[in-house]
Amino acid sequence: SPATEKLTPQRVLELFTAAVREGLGLDRVVFALLSPDHAMLQGRFFGGVRANSALHRFEFERHGKSIFARLMDKPAAFWLNAANLKKMAPLLTDHVRRVTEVEEFVAHSIFIDDRPIGLCYADRGLSHKPVSEADYKEFRINCQILVKRLASLSSNKKIAAGSDG
Repeated sequence: SPATEKLTPQRVLELFTAAVREGLGLDRVVFALLSPDHAMLQGRFFGGVRANSALHRFEFERHGKSIFARLMDKPAAFWLNAANLKKMAPLLTDHVRRVTEVEEFVAHSIFIDDRPIGLCYADRGLSHKPVSEADYKEFRINCQILVKRLASLSSNKKIAAGSDG
């Protein structure tokens, strides 16, 4: 909305994380950003995640062998579920299993102008309800809206920076 035009990217991510949790009914949401050197994907914004949980320490090597590292190769959405669990097993490293502690989740890599920024992860690890096809589609749509909002904030900053000249 026009009201979000003046928000910082950090505030947009905070609001987005809360909206995914509350609006889509996903119990636990993590928004992870790439570290400044792009070597690590690190959880920065959390919704419904206990401070002492493994998920609160969401951190993966950017060029590792996990599903999260692979998602950072290109813009993509992913839904781990019973239908693809066996096929995806090689990317579900021990570290992924320890951190997520679930066998079903959704994730979406976030890119702005072909640049990887981060990843949104969500699950129903507290309620243990399944994620439906409709939930997954809505999650994807919301992540795509976020990308557009972050891109517009980025270009607004570029425009503002250029007009200072």
